[in-house]
Amino acid sequence: MFEGGKILDAAFLDDRSRIDIALYENGKYIIFSNWMFGEERFEGKYKLEGDTIKFLTTPVIDNDFIAQEAIIDRKEKKIYFRKNIDGNYIKDFYYFQIGF
Repeated sequence: MFEGGKILDAAFLDDRSRIDIALYENGKYIIFSNWMFGEERFEGKYKLEGDTIKFLTTPVIDNDFIAQEAIIDRKEKKIYFRKNIDGNYIKDFYYFQIGF
């Protein structure tokens, strides 16, 4: 409510955890990380350049799990957020599903 209109929300799911991300019109993001033993909330600023999300808060969460830049694939309704060692996005498991 205080962040303004939400422009995008998505979720990353695995067997033991879930991470939800919301991007707001005012340039703020909020991430909720849920796992078996609790929940954490992270927030910061971002800038959207085309289909690239540039997180301005370092680190995005309390570790380097989410890269400083993420790519939105609107056709697949996915946000790729983790890079491999050569700098390419990992697309087979590490993505947020948009509108989940």
